[in-house]
Amino acid sequence: MNQKLSLIGSIRGGLVFMGRHALLSALFFLLAYGAVYYAQKLSISTDLPVMFAYLVYTYFFYYFFVCFYFRRKPLFSRRRFGNALVRMLAILLLAFAALLALKIGFKILFFLAGTLKAFPEFYEQLRLAYLGLLVSPYFAWFLPVFMFIILSFTFFIPAFAWISAVIGGDSSITMTFVRAKGNYVRLIVIFLLIYGMLPLTILIFRGYSAGVVAAVSALMSLVQIVIYLKVYEHFYPQK
Repeated sequence: MNQKLSLIGSIRGGLVFMGRHALLSALFFLLAYGAVYYAQKLSISTDLPVMFAYLVYTYFFYYFFVCFYFRRKPLFSRRRFGNALVRMLAILLLAFAALLALKIGFKILFFLAGTLKAFPEFYEQLRLAYLGLLVSPYFAWFLPVFMFIILSFTFFIPAFAWISAVIGGDSSITMTFVRAKGNYVRLIVIFLLIYGMLPLTILIFRGYSAGVVAAVSALMSLVQIVIYLKVYEHFYPQK
């Protein structure tokens, strides 16, 4: 049986790492800050070339951070880089396929619901129940939690394989689920905590200047990746 993941231990371990490696943390904070700041200034959401450049920059940012974190030398290896890129593309395809399947599933449900129009009373009750669900405060919380559950199994857990590919370890996507078995609920909770913080924090600082928003985003991104790597180390102990 896999050893249980410690939520508090993973978060504490990540913060301790940042404190002990302040220079490395500061360097990557500045790199993240510059990217986020100029992405805001250049209207990344409406300019495709800028968006593509930002995504490429982000990929290399995480790639080299992982290499520095695990002290892999050389920092850049064509074999490791190619293997990691293939894994990332496969993981993104998996996540996209899952979201597409959900979309198709909802369309099928709406189609089946439409066939109930032949039973007016039952259809009206169903329609009112659906409208009530949409305005329910519980639904507003349930939806993001549900999406995090989906992303945990289609992106966050499989992404362990990407980390392994970057550092030259076991990069099997299938094995990520085997190693994480027995810790799925804990993983969903910690992913919800560390990755749910960023959008909430940005929302809080939305009215502040671009520099403040960029600084908060950069810091949260750094905290996220460090804690994520601590979680990875739990399932993939390093010699």
